[in-house]
Amino acid sequence: RAEASGRREMATTLQEVLRSVGAHTLGSGYNVVREVIQLPRVVAAVKEQQRQEQWALAQAHEAELAARISGTKVEATKCESAQANALGREPQRTAKEDQEELHSTTLREAALRAEAANAAWDAYHTAARERLRRRDDELLAREGATFWAKVGRTKEQMSAQLEGGAGLLDLSRKGLTPPDLDVAATLFRTWPPLASITALLLSGNQFGDGGATALSDAGKHGALPRLCRLFLDNVKLSDEGATDLAGALAVGALPHLTFLDLTRNQSALGSGRIYTSGRLCPLCCQPSPLLSSSPHLLLAPLLLNPLPPRPSPCSLTSSPCALVRH
Repeated sequence: RAEASGRREMATTLQEVLRSVGAHTLGSGYNVVREVIQLPRVVAAVKEQQRQEQWALAQAHEAELAARISGTKVEATKCESAQANALGREPQRTAKEDQEELHSTTLREAALRAEAANAAWDAYHTAARERLRRRDDELLAREGATFWAKVGRTKEQMSAQLEGGAGLLDLSRKGLTPPDLDVAATLFRTWPPLASITALLLSGNQFGDGGATALSDAGKHGALPRLCRLFLDNVKLSDEGATDLAGALAVGALPHLTFLDLTRNQSALGSGRIYTSGRLCPLCCQPSPLLSSSPHLLLAPLLLNPLPPRPSPCSLTSSPCALVRH
C-alpha cells in the first residue's frame, strides 16, 4: 500500500512537470529536451521533501511521547509491571513501547513510499534520456543535411577547424531558421568538438525566439561550457526569447559568457544593447576603451547595468576582426 502511494505521488508530480514544459514552437517532440533539463531539479526537490517529512515525523513522535508518558502514567506503568512480575506473568506493554512501535511503522511506511517514488523517478528519467537520444538522432538524420548545406562546410571541416585551436565559430548570415538552430543546439549538446567554442556568431539569422530558446536549453544541458562571446544581433529576438535566455543564464548556463550582443532585435528587454563584463574587444580580445567595464554579465531582465551599444575600435573595416565578422 505504501509503495503504491509513492508511485501515485510520483505520477501526480510528473503531470505537473509535464504541464510546465508545455508546447513549443519547435513541435511537441521538442518537449523531451526540456523534460530532461527539469527532471533532476524536480527529483532533488522531491527528495528534500521526503527528508523534511521524515524529520517532521521524528519531531512529532518525540512531542507525542513526551505528552503521553507523563509522570503519573509512568508510575502507574511501573506498578503494573511490578505486579505482573510478582504473579509470574508477562508485563503488559508500556505506552512508550506502543508509541515506539507506531512510530516505527509510520517511518517504515514513509521509507517504502519514498523508495517506490524514487525508483519510479529514476526509471522515468532513464526513459526520458533515451527518448532524447532517439529524438536527437532522428533530428540530425532528418534536418542535418540542410543545416550543413547552409553552413557551407562539412562536419569534418568544422571539427578540423576547432581542433586546430580556433575557438571562433561564425554562423552569421547563413539563413538559419528555428529548425536549423534546433540542429545546431543539438550538436552543441552532443558533439564534443563544439565544447571548445569560445566565440559564437549567429548574427543576421532570422530564427527568432524558437531558435534562441533551443540555444538557451542547450546551455542548460551544459553545452558550450567555454563560450565567452555570443552574438545574437538581428535575429528577430522578442521578449519571449530574451526572457528564456535570461532564465538560462540565471541558472548557470554558459558559465563563462562575458559578452552578449542583442542589438537590432524586436525585444524591448534587450534590443539595441550590448552587455559585457570586461574591456576586451569581443572578437580580438584586445583592450577596447569604448567598452565600459562592468562587474557582471548584463541582461536587462536580470536588471544588471545595461550598457548602450558602442562600436569597438577594431570594428573598423580595416581590422581583421571586421573581416571575420562580416
